[in-house]
Amino acid sequence: MENIFTIHSFNLCPFSRQVRLLLEEMNINRDSTFAIMLAAQKRGYENWYCLPHNMWAEKNKVYGNMTRVNVERKDPHYENISSETLDLSTFDAVFMRKDPPFNMEYIHSTYILSILKNQTKVINDPDGIRTANEKVFILNFPDLITDTIVTKNRDVIRNFLNKVDGHMVLKPLDKRGGEGIFIVKSDDKNTQALIDVSTDYGNTSIMVQRYIPEAVQGDKRIIIINGEPLGAFIRKPSEYDHRGNLCAGATSVECEITTREKYICDTLRPKLNELGLKFVGIDILGNYLSEVNVTSPTGLQEIANMYGVNIEENILED
Repeated sequence: MENIFTIHSFNLCPFSRQVRLLLEEMNINRDSTFAIMLAAQKRGYENWYCLPHNMWAEKNKVYGNMTRVNVERKDPHYENISSETLDLSTFDAVFMRKDPPFNMEYIHSTYILSILKNQTKVINDPDGIRTANEKVFILNFPDLITDTIVTKNRDVIRNFLNKVDGHMVLKPLDKRGGEGIFIVKSDDKNTQALIDVSTDYGNTSIMVQRYIPEAVQGDKRIIIINGEPLGAFIRKPSEYDHRGNLCAGATSVECEITTREKYICDTLRPKLNELGLKFVGIDILGNYLSEVNVTSPTGLQEIANMYGVNIEENILED
């Protein structure tokens, strides 16, 4: 029997209750993991589910306490079939679908999965996930990005603010969903306080970028599978928030992939393929690459709803 194994994050116990609660909280009309599981099931695969702290390495083997589930696009949308301790190398594929924060526990999970990747297929490659920090990775492509620095030095950040005409964005390096992102201006008396808080008073590195005016119209999420851009949509911020994240209230809007954006994808392709990053979501702001999402990219269902194409099928190929 062919099997698909997915890894998630949650913090309650015992294990069977964790899986039940996390699956109950899935938004089945938006969650990309649900779309992948549904597509895999339609192909005849079994879906097995695990949480990072229920996975361990023993010599050169990786084991997990896992639950087999069936999923359906109706209420109830899942059914627990069985729970077992299994050797992960017996699975046809392992999907790492854990959201940030990208902390040491996350990194430890990728170390364990690195043991497994020569025994079965792991998506995305755990070594690639560690290498391609979703914020910092863009610095490898200076021609594709706006003015950007990564630092915890508050004096450097203040000097950068002057360089970028007094308008910039502060971003944490290890969060998700727009958490901790601030727009600051040189004439705002809160600016120094925001720099202090964002860097934990000079103890934590952050990304700082020139503010791009097109941000008010939203950013563009492009889904790349096996190096190819297969779908895109604009995430338009709500009137109450500057962030273009769907979980922050942004809405998705249809769009085309421009010539400039195809060039960005072409430029990224060799490195993404080299790192084993099969399923990626890049964010474009104006004409600039903003982020490269590799941990748990989302957007599959938005593309399916807007264009009627199920690109998750491409993830399950080969």
